[in-house]
Amino acid sequence: MAPPGDGLGPSAYREIFEGVNEAIFVHDLAGRIVLINARTCAMYGCTREEALRLSIADFSLDESPYGQREAIANIDRARAEGEYAFEWRSRRRDGSLFWTEVALRAFDLDGRPHVMASVRDIDARKHIEASLRASEERFAKIFNATSTMLAFTERAQGRIIDVNEAWLAAAGARRQDVIGKTGTELGLWADAADRGRILEALEERGHVREIEAELVMGGRTLPARISVEYIEMHGERYLLWELGDLSEHKRAERDQEHLRTQLLQSQKMESIGQLAGGIAHDFNNILSTILGFGDLVIRTLPAGSKEATYVAEIVRAGERASELTKQILAFSRKQVMQPRVVDPVEVLRGMEAMLRRLIGEHIALELALAPATSPIRVDVSHLEQAIMNLVVNARDAMPDGGTLTLETANVDFDGSYASTHADALIGPHVMIAVSDTGLGMDAATRARAFEPFFTTKGPARGTGLGLSTVYGIVKQSGGWVWLYSEPGRGTTFKLYFPRSGQSGDALEPLSDAAWSHVRPQVDTIVLMVEDDPQVRLLVATILGGAGYTVLVAGDPREALEMSGSYAGDIDLLLTDVVMPHMSGRQLADKITAARPNTRVMYVSGYTENTIVHHGEVDEGVNFLSKPITSSRLLGMVARVLARGAPEGGTP
Repeated sequence: MAPPGDGLGPSAYREIFEGVNEAIFVHDLAGRIVLINARTCAMYGCTREEALRLSIADFSLDESPYGQREAIANIDRARAEGEYAFEWRSRRRDGSLFWTEVALRAFDLDGRPHVMASVRDIDARKHIEASLRASEERFAKIFNATSTMLAFTERAQGRIIDVNEAWLAAAGARRQDVIGKTGTELGLWADAADRGRILEALEERGHVREIEAELVMGGRTLPARISVEYIEMHGERYLLWELGDLSEHKRAERDQEHLRTQLLQSQKMESIGQLAGGIAHDFNNILSTILGFGDLVIRTLPAGSKEATYVAEIVRAGERASELTKQILAFSRKQVMQPRVVDPVEVLRGMEAMLRRLIGEHIALELALAPATSPIRVDVSHLEQAIMNLVVNARDAMPDGGTLTLETANVDFDGSYASTHADALIGPHVMIAVSDTGLGMDAATRARAFEPFFTTKGPARGTGLGLSTVYGIVKQSGGWVWLYSEPGRGTTFKLYFPRSGQSGDALEPLSDAAWSHVRPQVDTIVLMVEDDPQVRLLVATILGGAGYTVLVAGDPREALEMSGSYAGDIDLLLTDVVMPHMSGRQLADKITAARPNTRVMYVSGYTENTIVHHGEVDEGVNFLSKPITSSRLLGMVARVLARGAPEGGTP
């Protein structure tokens, strides 16, 4: 043994060389092996004598990127830098391949340059890494294939590590634009307090299950059901967010509540009608006795006598009561009808002169009667009575003058519309609309408008049976009534009657029937502005289901903000006419000033002629009159967007 301070002896170095757990090759720059250790023989399956007859290339895959050229480059780099490490595909003497980690070190031996290669077997580790990658790829596919929105975030600041395809689709974003951002930076939370509320619950319970909150994704606010849990990875805690879109669920709940309200109202009207009909029937019997015996008494009294005068007053009162009874019977749909197939346009034209006298000179009467309006089967006298009642109400709602508009049109109701309107029936109908520019009604008045004896007129100015009579006449004829009104904006009554199948004339084809099946071009953007949430949801659902990308705004100010911040083109502005803050026309003027290529389409519960009189839109604009059906909406939108489509018209 060498004394301290004199270094290790040759035998000690030899023991170290042979005892290390790595294969060691020493070779010259031509690759000829001059020295190996015992571990090399075990790792490569060769004898020492065999290895010393071979070149270093004989222990390699010798195919790019593990070939002779790459090996020489690695040696040159080791000589330049002193040492160099890399991974390499090595070959055992039996031909099997395995992964190794090689560290090259350049040095001089006997005055000539040589290289020492220290080789470690990493084949097991590489197989484990490959298995992990395959496992991660499988989980990534599952992560992105699920329809539930998933987000993987860090715990501290909530920065997004990854999101799945469903999340990106809902947000209308690219992965590279959201990775590394927080939900707050992306404007994800409609109410910032919701995030804190959810994280507090997570800290308390260790997980969160189905907390509801509103998120802002893809330019729209959507109700969401949120679940969060901790995920342990590499010794760190992360958060996995599961987001469920509740829009359809909430819409179904609202539709169900809306239908329930309509059903209750319809049942109430039906019950009142049955009660009123029964009372009117019995009351008619009583009136018959009063009037009959009153006439007999008058005949027995001297003409002009005081007694005869008293009885005559009783008879006149009974006759007035009889007229009220007829109105009650009309509401209860128990009148004796004599229906026949008629042309509604001819009926209204026949009433024109009488109606002009009735409303007076301070009110303008306009008729917008479609010449191809289909025939209907009604009792003409009852139809005339219904029109008269509506016209009288319209006149009284315009004490300072205005415009009264009568319209007719063919309409067709589909299943989507009938499913959200309790009284509506699927199929072709004829609409008769009576619109005024008068005082209008608030929501409370509209809710009771058709109830018998309900009136907003002063004492001795109305019985409260006018609209209930209209309701009964239309219902008894197999149709239904739709009311649209706002305070200060006027009122529109639309009477819908089934088209008669007894006429030999062909029904007017709907101008949008062929257009309703036209699909939008790729990325057709529609900015829809509607202050009524039910209508807003309906239009967005119809257009979205047809393939349009819909930006939804609840009022004009929100629409202007969306238009200003949206980077792409907006192909169509679809807006209600009467809205808070500004009208649809004013909104359209502002948006088209900034976006001259954006087309405009108006929607309103008022009829087109009434809207033109209000000055809210110009004649000849693209206009769709409510109520909305999917075929009419899609057809009109397709026509407006089509190149060279004619402007204006009501489908």
